[in-house]
Amino acid sequence: MLNRNWMIGALLMSASVTVAASGGHDHSHHHESKASPAGSPGDAAKVSRSIEIKTTDAMKFEPGAIEVKAGETVKLVITNAGQVRHEFSLGTEEEHRAHGEMMRAMPDMKHDDGASVSLEPGESREIVWTFASAGTFEMACNLPGHYEAGMHGDVTVK
Repeated sequence: MLNRNWMIGALLMSASVTVAASGGHDHSHHHESKASPAGSPGDAAKVSRSIEIKTTDAMKFEPGAIEVKAGETVKLVITNAGQVRHEFSLGTEEEHRAHGEMMRAMPDMKHDDGASVSLEPGESREIVWTFASAGTFEMACNLPGHYEAGMHGDVTVK
């Protein structure tokens, strides 16, 4: 009887370690802030304007490009106008390339890290962002196949 109880206990421990290690299949990324050459999460009290952006199943953002000023803090209101999940992420081309590789390995990963949000069909989310310095950066959807299908656009900081 002791051996049987020990085996049941070992099996239960193994199962709970596996579930804990896998994170329960959510693969969500929730971080307080994410600095990038494109800028960093901003202070909502310093927002100068809002920009509405839609994600579409045509693998496009509407508008396809945005322009902001260096040092400006904006509220980006992103709405998934499509029927499939999309994400919106700010960063450099290199950051998106690395993020895309991670998304191919974990396609169910969801984001809410200051620079990226995941959006279910019909969902709207906001990002408050301060664009630090002049340059051209990207907004992108890094779900597998979306970026490659053209779901990215320029963010010009003047």
